[in-house]
Amino acid sequence: MSVTRLAVACCCALVVSMANASAELSLQEWADKTVTDGDALSVSVLTHEGDATRYLSAGKTHPDEGAPGPDTQYEIGSITKVFTNLLLAEMVATGDVTDTTTLGDVFGDEIAPLNPAVRDITLLELATHTSGLPRLPVNMMFSNAVDPYAGYDAEKLKGGINLTRAVQPLVKRYAYSNFGVGLLGHSLGRIDGGGYRAALKRRILDPLELEHAAFAIGNDRAVGWRGGEVVPNWTMTDALTAAGGLRASASDLGRFGEIMRGAAPWPLKQDRDAGRKILADAGGSFDVSRIWHVARADSTPIYWHNGGTGGYLSFFGFRPDNGATIA
Repeated sequence: MSVTRLAVACCCALVVSMANASAELSLQEWADKTVTDGDALSVSVLTHEGDATRYLSAGKTHPDEGAPGPDTQYEIGSITKVFTNLLLAEMVATGDVTDTTTLGDVFGDEIAPLNPAVRDITLLELATHTSGLPRLPVNMMFSNAVDPYAGYDAEKLKGGINLTRAVQPLVKRYAYSNFGVGLLGHSLGRIDGGGYRAALKRRILDPLELEHAAFAIGNDRAVGWRGGEVVPNWTMTDALTAAGGLRASASDLGRFGEIMRGAAPWPLKQDRDAGRKILADAGGSFDVSRIWHVARADSTPIYWHNGGTGGYLSFFGFRPDNGATIA
């Protein structure tokens, strides 16, 4: 993981080019320079190629503290969506929901959308960003620039559902939506009965054995950094936290990479490989499955997601054909 935009480009290039030792050295040089230039306070990266897993880092977790390690926790932003989508697939596999379960099924009379078609949006459409929902709810006010999701709760979420696309048709094509995946997680938490966070932990994070992945801030954590200053962590309620509220370490995502490439047992009830099947075109540059965004190196698929919050940027990607992984 990393906390600068440069990391995303670097990580993508590394997965595509199948990093070798010299590329690993250049990645360390890049990480050191990124910190020296003030673009990041810390950088934490884990790579796997062939039989080799490597970890590298640079900088400090806090201006007054030491260097990050593989277990240092960062906000991973929208990589959370991968785990939310896994939760949907798991609850389909256990018979708790279907892909075609609708918002009307979930909320019943608690919602009254001005656009009646909103009630018919399915859970799978939310997961694949093909629901027609906007990127963010129309009633989400950005009065707090450093913590924009703070205070947006379940009641406001239902208000956002009611007001969305009031005078526009739903256009069912790919359009990236934090609103949509946040709503997906909230819906799954309602169906589970214990809320999204508890459902994700019990059904996904614990079986995957991701020890540092949590919604709470751990003791070994890196602070957010933007514009040369420490910035606050984001606070997200169960309304939209499924879109980007998870925190995790490089070792967590490295463990996840082992499982996804088949180097560790698959602990979930859903079919791992079915989650890689392409379901929608995201406009020509990449595709989407029920779990992933999918790019290609020549004809080889690369499964990935990136993320960003106020002071963090992150990336995870892997190639099933050769096992190359980067987090």
